Amino acid sequence: MSVFLHARASAPSSPRARRPLTRALLVFNPASRGGLRALSQVTRALHEAGVAFEVAETIGSSRPTEVLRSRIAAGPSYDAVLALGGDGTAMETASALATLPDAPALGIIAVGTGNVLARTIGMPRDPARAVHSLLDAETSPVDLGRIENGPAFAIGLGVGLDASMIAGASAAMKRWLGPVAYVWPALRAGLRLERFHVSIQVDGVTHDAEACSVLIANFGTVLGDMFCFGDSIAHHDGKLDVCVFSPMSLVDAGRILFRLLFGGVSQDRCVRTIRGERIRISTEVPRQVQADGELLGLTPVSVQVEPAAVQLLVPRTPARRWRLRRSARQVRPQLRIVR
Repeated sequence: MSVFLHARASAPSSPRARRPLTRALLVFNPASRGGLRALSQVTRALHEAGVAFEVAETIGSSRPTEVLRSRIAAGPSYDAVLALGGDGTAMETASALATLPDAPALGIIAVGTGNVLARTIGMPRDPARAVHSLLDAETSPVDLGRIENGPAFAIGLGVGLDASMIAGASAAMKRWLGPVAYVWPALRAGLRLERFHVSIQVDGVTHDAEACSVLIANFGTVLGDMFCFGDSIAHHDGKLDVCVFSPMSLVDAGRILFRLLFGGVSQDRCVRTIRGERIRISTEVPRQVQADGELLGLTPVSVQVEPAAVQLLVPRTPARRWRLRRSARQVRPQLRIVR
């Protein structure tokens, strides 16, 4: 099953020919779950494919932003930058590439816990298979959301239930249990159904609400077609969509979850979506913020869209993981490829 990332069908056409992957910069986070084990598989696969590459480790204060700026500015031309690590490595690498003129395309080799972006675009979980997918990948322009005085995100930024879920999974739990580490925190946060007052400014207009969760979404469908946040949310339209979830009971919460899984929540009475380019989220009591699966401090938080900020390498044949039947009315579009 293909991975579907928004709900606007487009006429198929041939993708733009891109330069073959012959030279790459491999940004490696040795602290990521499974990172050290995967490094040897990735380097072997690159050697076998005849790809010349350099490895840049992100240790301590050496973050992807500094690594990329120094390597790309002073070094040879790269066909792609490959991020080997978890969600944090992918997010920081994308954030750094967005600040560089004529930056190479971004390829993701995910060895973290959640691997949200990699799973969304259908990258194989096996590191060697991921390398082979990148060799034959197509290029897709992706908007980013840029946090004021902070990093960027590709999938979404959340306040409320999803941030509580991520905060509830300790580093030890994630190291030993992988994605299962999020199950109990998610159940606990969902059963609590904690509501909070939130003020949301979108392009200068203020919206007040009582919510359990607020998500600034860039992709409409995530995690391999598992969750559909909205049938008109696109990753390349120069906009971000604020999804406000306000269930009043566990029955409402269950209905929203069902619609997330089987048809999107655009028409649910407890969900509101607001589209814009500049967004600020404020809460009466500061609340944790997560972006692409990483905790990033407390509210208030301000975000601005950066249109087509990164060229993302997307596998021609996405990994097949989820087979959820959606409503017959829901259009199943495909990831937009650069023409």
